[in-house]
Amino acid sequence: FFPEITGFDIEEYNFQIWNRWGELMFETNDLSAPWIGDVRGGAHIAPLGVYVWRIFVQNAYTWETEEISGTVTLIR
Repeated sequence: FFPEITGFDIEEYNFQIWNRWGELMFETNDLSAPWIGDVRGGAHIAPLGVYVWRIFVQNAYTWETEEISGTVTLIR
């Protein structure tokens, strides 16, 4: 899972996945690095469930940092 970004400066990019207890499960600054359902870079496999994703990017027009968020359901 990874977002498609348009209208933003990809130089300033941070993608995070959080579990329902507020624990950070995944984080990257690499636009081409997807979350594959792992925890801490592959140390563990995340359990099935709903996760919150957050992206921090810099708007290419206003240069302000924006937060975009949503949920993703992990199934296997």
